[in-house]
Amino acid sequence: AAAEAMGMFYRLRSREQVKNDANVFCVSKYCFPQTLDVLKVHAEPLGIVLEVVDPTEMQFTEKMFGVLLQYPDVNGEVRDNALVIRAAKDNGLFVAVATDLLSLTLLT
Repeated sequence: AAAEAMGMFYRLRSREQVKNDANVFCVSKYCFPQTLDVLKVHAEPLGIVLEVVDPTEMQFTEKMFGVLLQYPDVNGEVRDNALVIRAAKDNGLFVAVATDLLSLTLLT
């Protein structure tokens, strides 16, 4: 679903993002390795550049169109992503969160 979200976000870019050739998808370095592999396979044909970084260090630019976070993350940690999500939204970016639905029954 992560690759589908990335593709959908890319197709739903604003006119300004299309004009600026926004083609960078920011991915949390705490996403599962298999998720990163799937994203890489789907990003290349679309001309999307993946930027894999620590969510707390994400620097949003006009070249970005979306963000993918992981909850809980690859280390099993439950991180509060509210500030990252708010900052991304304030910069006009789409945000998706990859999650284990069963884990959410215990976390919510």
